[in-house]
Amino acid sequence: MMTSDRLKQAAMAMFAEQGYEGVSLAEIAGAVGVRTPSIYAHFASKEQLFLALFEDSLQADMSELADVLERTFGAPPLERMEAAFRHYTDLAPETAAGNFLRRSVLFPPRHLKEPLRKSFMGYEERLKECVSVVLEAGVAAGDFARQDPAALLALFCSLTNGLTMEQGIYDGETYQERQRILWDRFRTALVKG
Repeated sequence: MMTSDRLKQAAMAMFAEQGYEGVSLAEIAGAVGVRTPSIYAHFASKEQLFLALFEDSLQADMSELADVLERTFGAPPLERMEAAFRHYTDLAPETAAGNFLRRSVLFPPRHLKEPLRKSFMGYEERLKECVSVVLEAGVAAGDFARQDPAALLALFCSLTNGLTMEQGIYDGETYQERQRILWDRFRTALVKG
């Protein structure tokens, strides 16, 4: 594995656990077994490393969503929407990548708040494009009621973002019940408008 990849892997785990402010470049270098100045051959700064990790995390998630939609291609639009919903809301084992992304969005380093926000907004635009294709197919097939797609996308994003944040709060059974209730409500909104 290349040093830059090893640095990213170590940094992600450390940032996920301790936050941006809780980790120094010296600690990251030590975890990889290199000297701190070696990091600068790969990343200009701690900020650049953090932003690269954030972009990588968003890109990985977008690739996973694209895979979900590709696997369900040809399925009824409602089934595809549920697959996208579950992609974001099914309970998954905790990972450094998931924890890093959640922590970065909820508690961004103050001086990186704006670039992180812009990056996330770009990601959400790509997400909306993917989900819009499924929504439009559902309307065209007569499976979904004609309604404002922007409102449906806002509802989808709010529901999935909210549930994603709740994964660490509720026990599995309570969480799954909340997930079921919210999917039922979203499905009703899709079908009845």
